[in-house]
Amino acid sequence: MIPKGLKKKLNANALYLAVMISFIAAALAFSFLLSKYYSFTEINNYKAYQRLSDNTLSAVNIIMQKADFIPFNIEKTVPLFDDSLSNVRVLKKQWGVYQVACSSANWNQISVQKIAMYGQVSSGKNVTGLYLADHGYYLAVAGDTYLSGRVFLPKLGVRKAYIDGKSFKYDKIVDGSILNSKGQLPSLTADLKEYIKKTLFKSNNAVDSLVGQKVLNEGKLQNSFFNKTLRIYSGESINLTNTEIEGNIIIYSENEITISNSCHLENIICVAPTIIVASGFKGKIQLFATDSIIIEKNTTLEYPSSLVSAGIEKSYSRIQIAEGSKIEGTVMAYADITASGNVTVKLDKGSEIYGTVYCAGKMEHLGKVYGSLYCDYFFLQTNQGYYENHLLDAWVDPIALEPKFSMGTIFNADSLKLINNIISWLN
Repeated sequence: MIPKGLKKKLNANALYLAVMISFIAAALAFSFLLSKYYSFTEINNYKAYQRLSDNTLSAVNIIMQKADFIPFNIEKTVPLFDDSLSNVRVLKKQWGVYQVACSSANWNQISVQKIAMYGQVSSGKNVTGLYLADHGYYLAVAGDTYLSGRVFLPKLGVRKAYIDGKSFKYDKIVDGSILNSKGQLPSLTADLKEYIKKTLFKSNNAVDSLVGQKVLNEGKLQNSFFNKTLRIYSGESINLTNTEIEGNIIIYSENEITISNSCHLENIICVAPTIIVASGFKGKIQLFATDSIIIEKNTTLEYPSSLVSAGIEKSYSRIQIAEGSKIEGTVMAYADITASGNVTVKLDKGSEIYGTVYCAGKMEHLGKVYGSLYCDYFFLQTNQGYYENHLLDAWVDPIALEPKFSMGTIFNADSLKLINNIISWLN
């Protein structure tokens, strides 16, 4: 028989044990339910993130493929479908010769952004190699000159020539098809020329952030394409040295910009009357000059870069690319006032262009163009004389260009059967 005192003690211990077991069981049940809740929330958040990601990607594709989907530089909220997850903020910008599509979407604490730079590619198999405008002259080729793809030539056609002791190297003059060119080059889009003239070369654009040259001394600058463009202005010459600049930034000089090989520059734009890129520089930039652009030896401008010399309200513009330099992107020279011989592009021996060259004037082509070349005239200066519409040891080969390369959005897409294509993601 259990004593009464001990019995009371056992009953108290049993009650305490029962309470502890109940508490532990409740804690385990709560933990189980909590884990299920967080698992359910995590799955829902993951699904929401995937949905937002798909929607922002769809918005980028719509911006690229539908020119009238939204105007430039106006951010809008667009409902892609009939639910809260489908409201996407979109923005389209002209960025140099390329365009940028921005989209973003939010739900609860989840945010997704996508920023894509895009350009134009040929939608057909027969890409244009050379387009030489018809001004009543034939084209003469000598030495190691190679032309492929669709080649547009004047009605007088092409002939083999003998220059500086070199006869034409190959049996076939054109490794592709020959078509008749017109008396003028395919026209640049009016929107692009307007953007270059009134937006890029207007340094005090009120819609953007304008600051002085002093910020370049900070050593490192970065600006997202979702932000307003950061415009850095100087009335004096600018010498970029030992600096790192990336993103949605435009650097202006009223005189000259010199870029040394100690700089790290990516996706920025430089604007000045004259721009000089020092030997050995490597980066990804777009350069816009009203007078001249000089690329010194052994320089590499990575894809997608661009060189644009635009003679605004004058007849002169010039681009010179030295030996051993490689440009990946778009090269353009033109002037508002047409005057024969005042717009020139010179490619030295050993220079290479991967992309598109457009010269609304005269071009001395001693290098290799892997892509498309549009020009009014060729000229060739040798020790023996001066030749018009002659090519010596020059290549134009669009077939060798990788499909990933897109030129700038410089032509009317419908007239040349061009489609927009993503070049790179900027976030």
